Amino acid sequence: MQVISQSGVMPTLDRAKDIISGKSSELKKIINKLEKIIAEGYQVLPPLVGTTGNGTDGSNMFNPANKMTETVTTSSTLTEVIIGRDKERDEILRMLHEIAGDCEPSSWNNKCYSVIGIYGIGGSGKTTLAQHVYTYERRDNYFCLIMWIHVSPRFSVSKIYREMLEAASGEPSHEFCNLDSLQMKLEAALTGKRFLLVLDDIWPEKDVSAQYKLDQLLSPLKVGKRGSKVLVTTRFADAAMSLGARSPLKVPDLNEKDFLQLFMHYALDGVSLDSLEVENFQKIGEEIMKKLKGSPLAARLVGARLRKQLNPIFWRRVANQDLLTHTLGALWWSYRQLEGQVKRCFAYCSMFPPGHMFARNELVDLWMAEGFIKTTNFDEQMEDVGQNYFDELVSCSFMQTTKTADGSENERFTMHDLLHELAVMVSGNDCFRVEEGENKEFPLDVRHLFINLYDPVKATEQICKLKKLRTLILTTAFGGSAITIEALEGMLRKLRKLRVVQVCLDGDMMMIPASICGLKHLRCLTVHSFGRIKVNLPRNFDKLYHLQILEIPNTGVLSCINVKSMGNLICLRHVRNPSLMNEKGHELQQLKSLNNLHGTLSICGLQNVGSKERALEAKLTDKKHLTELSLEWSGKQSCNNTNLDILEGLCPPSQITRLRIYGYHGWKYPTWLSQKQTCPVMSLQFLHLWNCFNLEALPNIAELFGNLRELRVFSLSRLKKLPRLPDRLKRLIIINCAALVGDMCGRCGDDKVNAY
Repeated sequence: MQVISQSGVMPTLDRAKDIISGKSSELKKIINKLEKIIAEGYQVLPPLVGTTGNGTDGSNMFNPANKMTETVTTSSTLTEVIIGRDKERDEILRMLHEIAGDCEPSSWNNKCYSVIGIYGIGGSGKTTLAQHVYTYERRDNYFCLIMWIHVSPRFSVSKIYREMLEAASGEPSHEFCNLDSLQMKLEAALTGKRFLLVLDDIWPEKDVSAQYKLDQLLSPLKVGKRGSKVLVTTRFADAAMSLGARSPLKVPDLNEKDFLQLFMHYALDGVSLDSLEVENFQKIGEEIMKKLKGSPLAARLVGARLRKQLNPIFWRRVANQDLLTHTLGALWWSYRQLEGQVKRCFAYCSMFPPGHMFARNELVDLWMAEGFIKTTNFDEQMEDVGQNYFDELVSCSFMQTTKTADGSENERFTMHDLLHELAVMVSGNDCFRVEEGENKEFPLDVRHLFINLYDPVKATEQICKLKKLRTLILTTAFGGSAITIEALEGMLRKLRKLRVVQVCLDGDMMMIPASICGLKHLRCLTVHSFGRIKVNLPRNFDKLYHLQILEIPNTGVLSCINVKSMGNLICLRHVRNPSLMNEKGHELQQLKSLNNLHGTLSICGLQNVGSKERALEAKLTDKKHLTELSLEWSGKQSCNNTNLDILEGLCPPSQITRLRIYGYHGWKYPTWLSQKQTCPVMSLQFLHLWNCFNLEALPNIAELFGNLRELRVFSLSRLKKLPRLPDRLKRLIIINCAALVGDMCGRCGDDKVNAY
């Protein structure tokens, strides 16, 4: 058997890693060299025979351009485990539960909290250990409040304050316009509470101003209850000690037995094999495991890839790879196994800061806007292919689920910092990022640019020179300057190849610059704001024929009153967060041709619709990709048949799973929401009714919506009785329904019911 020596790969990787933080013009040469080394390896490898576990021909297994199989392993089949860390876990839990002085009030010179540090090399399992402790404490209820915060090397105090506040209060933090008011609100939420704050991935600070930021980060914690704790993970013991940790706990290397068990969990756990096959894979796995040098991160990535290729020949070839003896080499090998388009999607993630929390759908939207997603047939939806790409990254452990600050079920994903370094390496100059406090020259050939804490004086001139730019993301935080409309106007006039624009704007009313209408390649426009905002679109906005995603803040309203015809945007797939205003000249018939809309559609201003015929012109039933619909009336209305007729004409498509109705003043329900023979929304899972003052009853929910999981009823003042509820209902929330009090008496023992 011929063995390929890849001794030339690791020095090349190390060289690439050394220059990541500087000018990276050499990176493309390095990547080309690596490609050549591995391509030469493929040429001397003898052809493989046999079939893989998923039925693909064995001769294709080493081909980097090999297409993904139709069946993609998802994250649900690969569970995170902690092995060989019982001693460390128990010691951390003991320190967390130390109660000396717990009942004493805190004072200005005596902290109410203590700091516990965990440190170890990158990929050693620090974060995994902290996550298991965090999960245990959430079940234990010892702490009143538990928060998880990722702290990047260049962190923003205001950003972390916002995350802490949202975790502590459960309320959005966008309404606070400066750091002082945010800190006061955070202190109010922490006062008198015993809390656990996990600060993941702290880095040592090299100067006085940076150390001040760390001290400022902990400042609001002084108001908590004694016994509160701060758990810190870091690569450096000094970083934990600078925050007050007395004796940071080092994460030791796993012994060989535990490391083998960890590796084989990721490689074979839950896979259906007979005992002889398991024994064979176990023997080869021991050889592979020894090359991974005890790195839990390498074990996870290499094991996750091997479980996708259950072929002993493939495993044997992997065992002969010298590249695996270095953690970064194991990561590079795992990256090489990805399908070509998935590699592009992975590299694109390097534009975002280390520790960035990715929302699945938002990242898929960006990949789609950049043209990274390739469909193979006419019926295939780009969103579905993009989700498969994302699942591929998750199942191979390039992405992993992470804890949100409040521990909620809103799924978010992060990339390990070593994988982020790899993404930076393979992206070269294509992706570039400038964070708070950095003063960098932008590569002229950059395609995807992310700037945090925008400085309009320093950056505008540089940005306008980037003629190849495809992505422009400008974020800010309290204390930073949001981009001005004038500066944005000038940029958009110069950067004609942009496909993605994400900006943060100030103020309560914004007119998107008219120069945006000249961006014929634009696919995605996102506007962020710290407060409530009304976004006005320019007159020729309807010329953006390729626009796919339009997103403004959760509290925003989108006004199209200046636009000639929104109906021309036939490629529009997602209108995220805002309510589309039904305004004069832009009535519901503008929705007629927008049949590519996916996900959520919110329509407000329905009091301006004159008749059922006008409502029917929206042709909502033709929107076959919508899953969520919100309909809103506002202002004073009389109770008449017009409201009912309009709602009758807004019959949603059959696949809708979430329906919200606000401010409807009719006295009965439309047929599509009340009669089984004409009800198209029998798949409904969430039904929310708000401020529908004239309704005296609810539909026959158990008969019509057997799959309903949540029912929310708010301010239905005439509602006197609840119908029979479906067995699958998990949550019933009733607020401000005074006439319903009598009927609620017999239901209040049900833990599904929340009545206020």
